[in-house]
Amino acid sequence: MQSFVILRQAGPNWLPDRPAREQPFWTEHAQFIDRLFEAGKILLVGPFDDGSGALLIVAVENEKAAQTIFDDDPWTIQNILGKGEVKAWQSFLNAYGTARMR
Repeated sequence: MQSFVILRQAGPNWLPDRPAREQPFWTEHAQFIDRLFEAGKILLVGPFDDGSGALLIVAVENEKAAQTIFDDDPWTIQNILGKGEVKAWQSFLNAYGTARMR
């Protein structure tokens, strides 16, 4: 597995006056992300405080898998978040534990 950082930008249907958990299709998006997390593909995820998007760190087979991992995300389908910019990444230190989106 290789790690990738994905920077997802707010899409045209992101509601700038609402936090992430109050966006349309939040429940479906959270369930999608939780499934990826439970499968070991998501290492870290969270929105930017300014509502401009989110940062995700994923562990997948290759760059193509990282570029397509969110194709079926309800927030991608509904244009709430873009698919994102993908960059290969190496972790040298990690002080985070695990948490769920719900």
